[in-house]
Amino acid sequence: MTKICCKCKLELTLNNFSKRKSAKDGLRRGCKICDAAYEVKYKRTFEGVIVRMYAGMTHSVKIGRVIPKGKVSKEVFIKICKNNEILKSLIENWKNNNYENKLSPSVDRINNKLGYMETNIQFIIMSENSRKGVEDSLKERVEKDDYKFPTKTHQWCNKCKRFLLKTKFYTDTYKKEGLYSSCKSCWVKINKRRYRKEK
Repeated sequence: MTKICCKCKLELTLNNFSKRKSAKDGLRRGCKICDAAYEVKYKRTFEGVIVRMYAGMTHSVKIGRVIPKGKVSKEVFIKICKNNEILKSLIENWKNNNYENKLSPSVDRINNKLGYMETNIQFIIMSENSRKGVEDSLKERVEKDDYKFPTKTHQWCNKCKRFLLKTKFYTDTYKKEGLYSSCKSCWVKINKRRYRKEK
């Protein structure tokens, strides 16, 4: 059986369309390639950036990464974004640099001890947010005095966000530290997902 994509107008087999329960035939109107291209394009728009950041905030609250569990409503967040000149300049800079991932705009909490409240959010680039997150995590552990970080024996895992023994990481000769940025268990999970997608 075949179906015509509403975007590229090509007649394709049904396995080229993603599932959609609400549709009569149980499939999306656009093919996978067209939908993927549209999603990439949408995520680079001002509205797409706002949706992505709010989804990230929601996920952080849901998994308990943000304590206390609280965040601004979607309506308030959209209003903040539309009136924020810093965010607009970050998006423009991201666009001018060919949408480089490390320069993508992100929402950050000014004080990590508080939630995503209207007075506690700021907009910075992704790489700066990641660096700040690592530094803040270290500061919190030092303040609690329940963790000492020996740099010669431990490394930070970018995926599970933990400091682990260097023996928990696979070697990578291309990296400055000689190790992968994610631990062995995270590395295995990542590659399993990639294998499933390719398959």
